[in-house]
Amino acid sequence: MRTRTRQLIIIALVAAGILAIASLFLVKIDHQIKGRGRLVADTVWTLSHIEQDKIKAELEQNGLDKKYRFSLFHFNRPDVVNFHIKPGLDIGSFLEAGTRVAEISSYIDENRVAELKGQLSQAKARLSALQTGAKPALVEQAEQQLEYAKTQLRTFEPQLQRQKKLHQQNLVSDQQLELAQAQYEIYEDNVDLAQARLQAVRTGEKSENIQIEKAQIESLQNQIEILQKKIDAKTLSSPIAGLIVQPSSLKSELLKVCHIDTMVAQFPVKESDIKNVHVGQKFSLHVFSTGALKKATVSGISQQTQMINNQPMFMVIALIENADHQILPGTTGAMRITTGRVSLAELIYRAWLNFQWNK
Repeated sequence: MRTRTRQLIIIALVAAGILAIASLFLVKIDHQIKGRGRLVADTVWTLSHIEQDKIKAELEQNGLDKKYRFSLFHFNRPDVVNFHIKPGLDIGSFLEAGTRVAEISSYIDENRVAELKGQLSQAKARLSALQTGAKPALVEQAEQQLEYAKTQLRTFEPQLQRQKKLHQQNLVSDQQLELAQAQYEIYEDNVDLAQARLQAVRTGEKSENIQIEKAQIESLQNQIEILQKKIDAKTLSSPIAGLIVQPSSLKSELLKVCHIDTMVAQFPVKESDIKNVHVGQKFSLHVFSTGALKKATVSGISQQTQMINNQPMFMVIALIENADHQILPGTTGAMRITTGRVSLAELIYRAWLNFQWNK
């Protein structure tokens, strides 16, 4: 009897062992990679004062492959140039795309517009006097105007040459050079017009005087329009809608705007685990600051490691919807990737590999 009982026990143990071994390969459970990560805005626009006479606008996209776009504003001018952020752009407030955020003002340009408007008023007054029958003997005034036009042309020529040199060094844009060239050509036209006016005044031909004054008025209006476009081009607008966050004084940042309708979850994964991670796998997130639970899918995996806590890590990316703007840039959270269902044997093997890697 005892022998039979012993045999049954042995058979049961063998069966249990076989069942246990089989379960290692037959029973499947979800394998998950867990850890902490952070969330950043999908797009960031920053204005920085990089040198005394340079302002940089940088557009950064925080997807898998970081993308940058720069604009550099270089002020190489003989006058004082003021750069100022418009009032009302408070930290924590939102702004729309296209909102004007900063202005660059130049005393030379502003004074020149005022001067041209004064000359335009005088030209209109002279035209009115001619058209109403008055015939002023303004030979002396016409001579003064000719001399003034020649002085303008001589003074502006070095500025045009400087703009051409800066353009060759890629320090000014094509548009800035074209504006300078157009301004120079207008000054040349002004000299021709002043010479024609002087000649017409001397000969006393009233009809010619009228035509010259009309041409002068048109020239002044064109100069004012060109300068006004130049001034308007110095108004900076945000290319994105977003949240205004605290700029970094260490980086000489003046303004920072984050588009946070979608956040980018950045989850560092160990080198030993990355082979199990694939685009499209389930990604879940517990946001520490709000307690919110978010679900997404893996949207990208970096192709090179970066050292985090002295360990080589691959960055896994997931896009998180944030329409209510509750998640702020720099927020951290507990992150989890479900890599698929694996057997108990595979799970034990992976755990052993991690132990071997980290011991």
